[in-house]
Formats: sequence, structure tokens, C-alpha cells
Amino acid sequence: CSPETTEGKEGFLHPIGISGTLEKATLGFIVRDFTDEGLKEKEALLESVAKEVMQGFPRSTYRLEIKQQYRNMKQVIDRHPEIIDYAIEAIRRTGLKPVRSSIRGGTDGSRLSFMGLPCPNIFAGEHAFHSRLEWVSVQDMEKAMQTIVHLAMIWEERA
Repeated sequence: CSPETTEGKEGFLHPIGISGTLEKATLGFIVRDFTDEGLKEKEALLESVAKEVMQGFPRSTYRLEIKQQYRNMKQVIDRHPEIIDYAIEAIRRTGLKPVRSSIRGGTDGSRLSFMGLPCPNIFAGEHAFHSRLEWVSVQDMEKAMQTIVHLAMIWEERA
């Protein structure tokens, strides 16, 4: 499954590159899922496809290299519920209605969370993420900035 054919909390395999010479070929994929088990299943699928392809080339070899990239930050955030509570309050103070949702892609918040700084994603106002038509309005950027200011105030108030 690729990103454009999945939705919601479905994981995906996303081919991102292919290169080769006479002696070597390299395929690159992004593997995403909401659970560690789902990631392992997709990685095992890549391994089984590689083994199947290699059967037709018995004198060839392959190497599957998995570089851990983004995992579901919920594993970390759930251990620190005040972080979400504070973010929701900051959004309310900005005059907006908080909407909680899951994110299907990799984010800095995920990387930071697994590095020891629990960090949920808070909106920044963008639309049509990672497309040629990605955009953000000045009004949305201002609301995002106000949310961050309120968030800092809440952390100080409750320290």
C-alpha cells in the first residue's frame, strides 16, 4: 500500500528512489505505520519480496538495511498527559476549537519525543502538505503563533 491509496490509520510502503549500475541496484522505501508491529510486518514484506526476486538470480546477493526513522509519538506522549492538556488549553485561549487527530507521516515531534523531549504536533496552519500546492495563510500563522505564546504561558503558570 502506498500513501495515496491508504487513509486514516493505515500504514504504507512508499518507494522513494531507485538507482543502479551494472553491479548493483538500490531501492529506497519509506515504511510508515501507527504501531511497531505494523512497521515490522511491512519490513518483513519487503524482506520476503527481496528473497523472492533473488531466487531468479542464485549467484546474486542482497542486503536489507532498515534505518529507524519515525515511530508513533503517542507511545511517548501517553506517558505525559499534561502535555496534551496544556496544548488544548493554549488552543482554546487562542479562540480556536481544539481538534485532536493522528498524523500519518513522520514529524519532528516524533523524532523529538523519542529523543526524550515529549513533543506533540501543534498546527501551523498549512494546507495541502508536501504537495506543489502547499500553502499557509497569514491568519493561520498568526493563530499558530498565538497558540505557542499561550502554551509557554500555561507551562509557566503551572510550573
